[in-house]
Amino acid sequence: MKIKLRTFFWKLSDYLRSVDETPIGIVASRDGHLYEIRENDYMRMIVRKEVHHELERVQEGVVLKGPKIPGEFLATTIAFFRHYCEKRVEAAVHIYWDRSRREYDLVCPEQVVSSNEVQAFIEPSSNPHRELIMTIHSHAADRAFYSSGDNQNDRGFKVYGIIGRLDEQIPECCFRARYNDTSFELTPRELFEMANLKPVTTFPNDWNERVTVIAEK
Repeated sequence: MKIKLRTFFWKLSDYLRSVDETPIGIVASRDGHLYEIRENDYMRMIVRKEVHHELERVQEGVVLKGPKIPGEFLATTIAFFRHYCEKRVEAAVHIYWDRSRREYDLVCPEQVVSSNEVQAFIEPSSNPHRELIMTIHSHAADRAFYSSGDNQNDRGFKVYGIIGRLDEQIPECCFRARYNDTSFELTPRELFEMANLKPVTTFPNDWNERVTVIAEK
């Protein structure tokens, strides 16, 4: 018969209330560590432990669970951004995942744009199967980087992308999965189906109707 030697607890208070008689208690602490507790009628000893063989190893990072996004979405996005780069303003697109259809949708949201800012509005949806999983905006001819404003705004649980140097033949791209202040860098090849991808120069005609350009003073 296999004897249980350890019991795990989320809180020290749970351990202290427990009537479990296993010899060793493992308790999670607010400092992020696990502590091993042994005791008898006379004393209690608490020791921080770095390795627990009963636990499985967890690797920090991002796991992309869905299929890759069609590369045509990226090509169309770049064509759209190049058009507004010629006007010296930024622009934005949103990518949704529809779990019922298991397909992605590329959307041009209603947006107000200028030379150094884009305010894109998330469209209301009554479809519980549709989720916004990525937002991409351009930096026109500037380089692709995360500005202080981007770091302040990019707080939701999704992927954020920036495309810059749109006046050059090969633009710059940067992508990150982010939630609050935690982010992980991703490459376009990790996100998009890049095989046999060719650049395009067109995008849906009605997209321009959703963009309001603020004239520079």
